[in-house]
Amino acid sequence: MNTTRSSSGRIKRYLVSVAIALLLAALLHGCSKLQPRHPLVEHDRHDSLLADTAVHQEFHGQVSGDSLFQPSKRQSDSDDPYDSNPPSDQDPSDDDTDGEDDDADEDEVWKQCVNRGCKLNELMQTSDADLEEQYKTKWTNFDDIKKYGWSLSSQEDKAGPNEDDRGSSAPVLRALGIPEVDDPSWKKVPWVHDTETKVDGKTYPTDIPPHTQPTQVEHTNFYNPSHGIIIAANNRSPLKNQAHVPPDRVTPLNRWSDLTCNLHHQDPSNLKYVLRMNVFSDDVDAVLPRVIGKDLADLTEAYPGVAVGGVPDSQGARAAVGFSNGRGVAWLLIQHKGTFGERRFVKGVNVWDSYNGHRPPGLLPGLDEIPNVLFTLS
Repeated sequence: MNTTRSSSGRIKRYLVSVAIALLLAALLHGCSKLQPRHPLVEHDRHDSLLADTAVHQEFHGQVSGDSLFQPSKRQSDSDDPYDSNPPSDQDPSDDDTDGEDDDADEDEVWKQCVNRGCKLNELMQTSDADLEEQYKTKWTNFDDIKKYGWSLSSQEDKAGPNEDDRGSSAPVLRALGIPEVDDPSWKKVPWVHDTETKVDGKTYPTDIPPHTQPTQVEHTNFYNPSHGIIIAANNRSPLKNQAHVPPDRVTPLNRWSDLTCNLHHQDPSNLKYVLRMNVFSDDVDAVLPRVIGKDLADLTEAYPGVAVGGVPDSQGARAAVGFSNGRGVAWLLIQHKGTFGERRFVKGVNVWDSYNGHRPPGLLPGLDEIPNVLFTLS
């Protein structure tokens, strides 16, 4: 039996949920204007949140505010370097089509992810000397981050992890013997692409008319180099979130793997785990339910959840590496072998409920289908 739900249906449910939340927010905002301000709680944090931070200070922790209606869920998007322009021997973009046969679409996405995972496993275990140039990256200089328009999110400056960051990650960190995200050993880096830049005669905007505000493009991650773990908390690729910007004008430095490599200091060869928290992407419905053998809405286990069998060579293991959030981890190891070490590969995958079995009542549709995925590295 096919346990997947159509991605188009899930996206529709999610969009309806967002529309309802926005309507409620507007109503609540209108009501709040009628309430008297309390002198002890109505203080102005705006100026402190918008304070500038120099690049050399941008490796310290910050966070965004929580939703009034649901526990804040940072959501990870696709970060495959070849989503839009793959090399000739890779599958084309995994973007879903709006055909009538959703099951057929999901079958095709599944096959693509299995094939990609097979190829990525091969590339991870290829030496840097033998790696073809088309699979290498030029983004190895920290200064390129600011050069191409990325800066620290002013809205997250000097704030710590939010309630969801703590709650979603705490069980797995405790199980691994790693301090929780409030510990000083963690560093949080929330990069946003909010500055138009011109490099080598080409302009890379944050947005183009008729849009007047920068598109929400960000990479928010937690790093604990001393304990060998990265948490990918909220990653929104320019190729996805700036779809109205012509591809040749989207900043070429846009991938989670490249930004992550340039910020993983201390002993990068010590990297043991990558936690993709609150996974939500175009292909998740077609892949993860088949990988774990159940619908995501029925995934109520806390960590360790479901351990994917037969890593790295089973079809499920290949699909877990080949779907959008797995590919980012693979490319981190493939394209940065000089940083993380030769022939590093994914040796384990666990999938579990991002609420760790304690889902709050009254969740909006779709918010009960958001898992965490832990990739354990060789």
